[in-house]
Amino acid sequence: MHAVAILTVALILTACASSEAPEAAPAPVTLLAGASCPITAPDVMLPALAPVAGTFPLWVTSQGHEQWSDMSSTQLAPEPYRTGKRVWVVDTRAPGKLRITGRQLDGTGIVLFAQREPEDKEASPVLEIQSAEEGPMGSPPGFQLHGFLIYYPGPGCYQLTGTLADQTVQIVVEIVDRP
Repeated sequence: MHAVAILTVALILTACASSEAPEAAPAPVTLLAGASCPITAPDVMLPALAPVAGTFPLWVTSQGHEQWSDMSSTQLAPEPYRTGKRVWVVDTRAPGKLRITGRQLDGTGIVLFAQREPEDKEASPVLEIQSAEEGPMGSPPGFQLHGFLIYYPGPGCYQLTGTLADQTVQIVVEIVDRP
């Protein structure tokens, strides 16, 4: 009887030690009125590419701040949206479906997206790429690049949330309206 109890405890401990709990998605960022935008610091991860912001396994080209007046008006999204071209960088060690959404932290705006290849005819609040480790763009070894268009409704602080396989990455950028 004593041996059965020891064996049961050993099996339970082995099962607990070998099973890893999946990482919880990061809590959404909230921005109090008057607080500064907590932009995600850009990094030069791939020298041939613009600075990127993010963490494994997903990054986006970003300087952290962008001028509203430098962005283009668009026909794919309603006024007053303006657009910019960006590239998602995916680490190919994390294969699977990529899902991107975006929201304004200091207002009610929703970010819209459209893929560049193949080009979407409409902007959408969700960008999905079925096999993010594959794509039409030439990419450096170990990474896959995905070009897309991003549409912001106005100046402000925005959180982009990317989910790839079972990992979620949040990136914060600021669209500024300064002369």
